[in-house]
Amino acid sequence: MSFFLRNFNLDQLYWYLEFGPSKRKISPDELKKNLHEIDRPVFFLSTGRTGTKWFAKLFSYDRKLKAIHAPAPDLAAQNIFAYLLQKEQQYKKEQLNDIMSQIFMAGRETYLRYSYKCMRRYLETNNHITFFAYAIAELLPQARFIHIHRHPGDFVSSGLKRSWFQENSAAIRQIEPSEHDSAVSWSVLNPIQKIGWLWNETNEFIEDFKSTVPKERVFTFNFSEMNVESLNELITFTEAKVSESKVKSLMKKKINSQHFKSSELYESWNSKDKQDLAEVCNPLASRYGYML
Repeated sequence: MSFFLRNFNLDQLYWYLEFGPSKRKISPDELKKNLHEIDRPVFFLSTGRTGTKWFAKLFSYDRKLKAIHAPAPDLAAQNIFAYLLQKEQQYKKEQLNDIMSQIFMAGRETYLRYSYKCMRRYLETNNHITFFAYAIAELLPQARFIHIHRHPGDFVSSGLKRSWFQENSAAIRQIEPSEHDSAVSWSVLNPIQKIGWLWNETNEFIEDFKSTVPKERVFTFNFSEMNVESLNELITFTEAKVSESKVKSLMKKKINSQHFKSSELYESWNSKDKQDLAEVCNPLASRYGYML
């Protein structure tokens, strides 16, 4: 055992424990030239608060996958930066894509390299890579994307519970409108409207992205209507190997869930609060089949 450890530095030991033994070699420089060989990585695109930690657990049952919910860095701040850069349209498409690609690879190069070295497909459920979708699709031609959404009322309830966009809120890790976005009077919106805007803006971005890639690269999943059948369809799309018994067993467990008083749930909101949400989330909510 001591001989084994002497052949690893701490960094190598960490990645060995994360991914397992290497089965082939590839240098960082070689990786950049051969990203097309990264085997069918999967990236979740979402607003967050959509069961992403639960899904990482689900896909961890397939040992040929490396399913990660919270990679380091999580790129939360960079995700906001990516959103603003794309929204402000100050760069040509080629320049913008290069910037996005460089930032994304700075955060995920080692994960992808060890995915290749250890022959384990990479799957990331972290929502903070959502605004890098265009760059990821171009960098990794085998990449697949899962768009996961939930009822905006439930999403907003979760955001309110976490004090998003409120005076006592901690550091912001969610997007806000660009200073040049005159269509949104941000200062006059209440927290429900702001979190509703976040839901709508993020899902609109994902819908725009989905329209630019082949349909076989994207799967859309309604978290609010999750059941064994829809989960099996999702698993089939990823080509993962997770038994139905594992699916049924995990569905009985809640991971990273929140506890609400009945008065905090969307169903208990007053009519004005529901109308405030509808004004910023329709018609997209209706398109998804959500009643507001």
